[in-house]
Amino acid sequence: MLKTDDVEFLKNVGLMDEDGNKEVVELSADLLMRMIKLMPITDLKAHLKTLSNSQLSELGDFAVLHYKDLKMDRVDLLSKVTGKNILKAIENYKASMEG
Repeated sequence: MLKTDDVEFLKNVGLMDEDGNKEVVELSADLLMRMIKLMPITDLKAHLKTLSNSQLSELGDFAVLHYKDLKMDRVDLLSKVTGKNILKAIENYKASMEG
C-alpha cells in the first residue's frame, strides 16, 4: 500500500477532487458483486462517480470475470464508464477459456 500527502498527485490520479474532499472508496469483492448484480441502477450511477479511474477499470475487469453474475442492464453503463467494451471483453474471455 502506498501512502502520500501530495495533494496534487492525489488530484491527478483521481483520488481527490479539486477541493480536496474526495474519500477513497475501498472495493471489496462483495461490493463489486453488488455493483454488477444487485445495486439499483440509480445507486450504481451515484457510486460510480466516487470511483477513481483505476477502480473503474478494476470494476470492468471484475464484471468480465464474473460475467455469469453480471446483469445485462449494467453492460452499457459499465462499458461507458470504464472505456472498455464489456461484451467484447466477455467474448474474448470466454474464447480464451475454451482454447
